[in-house]
Amino acid sequence: MTEQTLILLVDDEPDDPAAAADALEGERDRFRVAAETAADGALDRLADGDVDCVVSGRELADADGLTFLDAVRDADPTVPFLLFTGEGSEAVASAAVARGVSEYVPKALDGDQYAALAERIENAVEDHGSAGDELERYRTAVETLPEGVVTLDGEERIEVVNGPAAELLGRDRTELRGEPVDVLVDEGVLDEAALDAFRDAAESGTASTGSGVLKRGPEVPASGDDALPVEAVIAPRGSEQERSGATIVVRDATPHEERKRDLERRNDRLETVIDIVSHDLRNSLNLALNRLELVRREADPASEHLSKVERALDRSGRIIEDALRFARESRTDGDTEPVELDAFAARCWRQVETNGASLRVGDLPAVEADPTRLRYVFANLYRNAVEHGGEDVTVRVRPLDGQDGFCVEDDGPGIPEAEREDVFEPGHTTAEDGFGFGLTIVAEIVDAHGWTVAASGAPGGGARFEITGIDAVTD
Repeated sequence: MTEQTLILLVDDEPDDPAAAADALEGERDRFRVAAETAADGALDRLADGDVDCVVSGRELADADGLTFLDAVRDADPTVPFLLFTGEGSEAVASAAVARGVSEYVPKALDGDQYAALAERIENAVEDHGSAGDELERYRTAVETLPEGVVTLDGEERIEVVNGPAAELLGRDRTELRGEPVDVLVDEGVLDEAALDAFRDAAESGTASTGSGVLKRGPEVPASGDDALPVEAVIAPRGSEQERSGATIVVRDATPHEERKRDLERRNDRLETVIDIVSHDLRNSLNLALNRLELVRREADPASEHLSKVERALDRSGRIIEDALRFARESRTDGDTEPVELDAFAARCWRQVETNGASLRVGDLPAVEADPTRLRYVFANLYRNAVEHGGEDVTVRVRPLDGQDGFCVEDDGPGIPEAEREDVFEPGHTTAEDGFGFGLTIVAEIVDAHGWTVAASGAPGGGARFEITGIDAVTD
């Protein structure tokens, strides 16, 4: 009797999981497939101890495929794990290899995708258990990646250098094998601080990111025209209980550096335009106000027409100030640092005119953010709460339940549901003397950080602004 192979298929695709399991079982008589849609259920199934291979999609019902891979590696460092997805990218493939995936298998756009998957499963199961075969399989996967990858053994010596990494380094890959990882610091690929951080965090399995300047040869100075900016991500391989080395993904950072310089040039030009426009507009406005005062002396000072002109000029002045504030505050230069949100939120409150309103701050995480711009987010949300909720409003800043984010909410009158999608649009306001820039600034800065902001209702009917997609910074 042919020995059966138990495959744990974990995916949250809209297709029927049972149908996918049947299709895969139909490829080999010895295949038996257990289908799950969520990571928790799959881990419980894996704990039974009879699973020969895990096949996972990129998105599961309760986690993503890479997070599930980490959990599987902690539970069983050696079981074959295939990431099978139709939403692949170079970054996902690199991250999967760095975390110890056995195979990265893109779903075919045509043909029989399960036939290809079955072949990969067979190979993975047959190779399972042999350290030499595991390294060879890992080497094959590394060689197929378009990004530069360097792998290290348990003693931090270079095992594998793929073609793109060798080309980036300008070195023969055979010369690098067996060299200590410190040679990559000497070459300018790894930042020494990033390498130290990796060593400190290796026990917890935390990846470390570094950047450097690749000198492209021993005679080329780091500041020369031939120098190349690079970024590297170094991550431990294996489980917390048994580290088997590390993987380094190296990227040419030139496009990122060029975008950064372009952003700086654009910001400088914008600042120049803002200064010129503000100077000319203010001068013209001041001239109009002075002329108005002269007219008052020569005409009836109580004239209704003159009062209307004065109010119009005053409103124009406030529009100019708000527009200039929007242009300056919505800029994000990209200089970020860890920010302790709870202390930061309280500090921002003290910098805003809040009258008799009160603030309550929950236990918030630290995040990587631009503190100068983040201050405008809190300040504008606080002003919005006080302006619409009154002097006795209570504002709460607290983490969101079950999400990577936080909210700023109040016990004021709230925002009508029909208007919640419009509140971030420029010019949207319900205040008689408002101009509708405050929440637009919030949305611009949040988006520039890679986060998302949404308006909703707070318990009791107040307004709530939820900011999600943040990555908490851990020590």
